[in-house]
Amino acid sequence: MTQPSNYAIPSIDTVKVKGKSQQVTVYEVFDADPPEIKEGKLNTLEKFTEAMSLYNSGRSLEAGRLFAECLKMNPSDRVAQIYLQRFFVP
Repeated sequence: MTQPSNYAIPSIDTVKVKGKSQQVTVYEVFDADPPEIKEGKLNTLEKFTEAMSLYNSGRSLEAGRLFAECLKMNPSDRVAQIYLQRFFVP
């Protein structure tokens, strides 16, 4: 049986889906990404997870700094790019 804990599956958002009464959590599954992209995401996973936690607790400036660090370490991280563009770029 496949165990979710065997995979790197960070939560990236919680959204309201049409037709659903409760919000749905969206995850990024990157185990099937090319090796160099997967390695970059694994290297920044702890920092990214902390950034998401800060963002979700309303600490946007601190989260933005961590998302920027993630991108510096892994420029191909589209989720970190989206968060910076969406919330932290004037």
